[in-house]
Amino acid sequence: MKRIVTSLLFLMCLGCVCFSQETIRCRYDFQFKRFPSAKTYGRDSSMIAEIQGHKSIFYSEYYYLRDSTSEAAIAEGMNHIEAAEQMNRYPRGERVIFSIDIRDKSYRKHYFSPAVLEGICDELPIPQWNIEDTYADICGFTCQKATASYLGRKWTVWFTPEIPVIGGPWLLWGTPGLILEATDEESLFRFKAREIGRSDFSRSDEIESRIEEYRKRKNTFFSYPIGKMEQIHYNLRVDILFIDNLIGGGSTVIVDKNGEEVKPSLQPFIPLIPSEYWKSK
Repeated sequence: MKRIVTSLLFLMCLGCVCFSQETIRCRYDFQFKRFPSAKTYGRDSSMIAEIQGHKSIFYSEYYYLRDSTSEAAIAEGMNHIEAAEQMNRYPRGERVIFSIDIRDKSYRKHYFSPAVLEGICDELPIPQWNIEDTYADICGFTCQKATASYLGRKWTVWFTPEIPVIGGPWLLWGTPGLILEATDEESLFRFKAREIGRSDFSRSDEIESRIEEYRKRKNTFFSYPIGKMEQIHYNLRVDILFIDNLIGGGSTVIVDKNGEEVKPSLQPFIPLIPSEYWKSK
């Protein structure tokens, strides 16, 4: 038996969570393929969703710790080489932060490279979840299966009504309970919860403060509507020289150990929202 979660249920769920100022923090293992035929997955096992009322933030704790450590080291008087040594105590993490406001159905995406890209979306779609009478145990919670076509891919998620918030990893939301696992139909991406906790504080204010500091650097901070930002993000990921076009600097030249110029090849990258999705917007 299947039933569809409609926008009416969305509004009912939203009314339930807006009163709580307690932060739900869920750590996810994020697996992703760099190209469709890849046999193995890339991984960031430190992705964090912090959900507080109608707002949430999704980020890599590894990236957060590296950035925090580097800033602290420089503030203590270390040079950039010494700061990098301190930062490298932590693994590299995904350099993307999503800030979501369910009440306004909007979100912002920030991608950190030599430049900082900001994408703004004022129309976050409401997923039309088909909920099934299929259950599983994840992290000690009873979870229920749901599917939806959403942001260009078909997703299967497992949510738990035992944690009555309507968020989850990345931009996945709208189920009557926290989403603990999600996989797309092509098995290109997988999120799976590892740890779940409750807290009286969130890192969101600190992260937003850092973003505002980056915003002051006018020559390396660029804000766009989300569709255009996604295309630029894609170009930055696949073309190592694209940053020159973005910030207007001189041309980057890559050389081998003999000093000979090397023509860079395109890097494999599959975005969570496929490029075709934005062409229809």
